[in-house]
Amino acid sequence: MKLKAVIGRHMEQELQDEIEVMRGEVMARVIGPHLHRPNFGPAEFYIQRCDFAHSEKAFCEVRLTGVSMTRDRSDKDFDDACEALEALYREKIEETLFHPKQVQLMVSLMLDQPRRDGSCLVERPPIWVEGKRVPTK
Repeated sequence: MKLKAVIGRHMEQELQDEIEVMRGEVMARVIGPHLHRPNFGPAEFYIQRCDFAHSEKAFCEVRLTGVSMTRDRSDKDFDDACEALEALYREKIEETLFHPKQVQLMVSLMLDQPRRDGSCLVERPPIWVEGKRVPTK
């Protein structure tokens, strides 16, 4: 599996740096509990460096790709994993971004086979996340 974020050029460097080192958190909060794989080697799951896109507003589009359909994973597991991934990124953005800046966040999982509904895409609707960090004087 590969986790990759595409971010707008208006994102702060500190947030980009945080996003690129979240492997342990993603394993503990998404892949382990929801995709039932608590241990993966570095080639089995990795976070790719962020790609950049030109945009007038800050955004972060996150995709977990190469997710396999297995007998021990239900459609609900994929939905829960996508929701947990969104919550993790939302928290990271809130912690890192200075108030009142905002980032539009969109999260999806791309499966290797269609689910019962015929789609290989599990996605959350885009949300706006506001930073909660206060500058120190």
